[in-house]
Amino acid sequence: MYMFNNIKKIAIIGNSGFAKEISYSFQKNMFDFFVNKEYLTKGDYKTKAIEDLDFDKYKILLGIGDPILRKKIVDNFPKNAEYMTYIDKNAIILDKETVKIGKGTVICAGAILTTNINIGDFGQINLNSTIGHDCNLGKFLTMSPGVHISGNTNIGDLNYYGTNTALKNNIDIVDNVIVGMNSNVIKNINESGVYVGNPLKKIR
Repeated sequence: MYMFNNIKKIAIIGNSGFAKEISYSFQKNMFDFFVNKEYLTKGDYKTKAIEDLDFDKYKILLGIGDPILRKKIVDNFPKNAEYMTYIDKNAIILDKETVKIGKGTVICAGAILTTNINIGDFGQINLNSTIGHDCNLGKFLTMSPGVHISGNTNIGDLNYYGTNTALKNNIDIVDNVIVGMNSNVIKNINESGVYVGNPLKKIR
């Protein structure tokens, strides 16, 4: 669990269910939600406009599942913005010496990371997901709840995996891939696009 350092509060970007799930790990005085001004609703609890975000007073925690939208937000924020990496107290990292986690990454409760793993910046490893040994995972990865990545797997940037997707060991996947829920990935994906099913098929 992230420990409040009495210097900066946490700005949770987004106010969706996922952002609210993350917020329950923090005391109420530790964070505020931020959304675009047009999405502000009267009575939103602790929600402010991103346009009013003071980057000198907040650390940034990205509570948005869409990897493309996360990248747009990061690209539009100041270069000196400070991002926090969040690891839930109920996540398990078996080999802390060889598991490398990029800045701004969120690892949720029940996730298990084994050994010799590199996770790029701004990833999201959701509830009860697992990552096997010797994996290299790119920036802006989204693993929905219950995604399982087997060992010796290499994944590019801006990948999204739907709930209960499973990836076989010893495969390589390019950038900009979306895989729908309950799909099985059993061979390399060499073209960007949207894939679903078992057997897996590209649909666009």
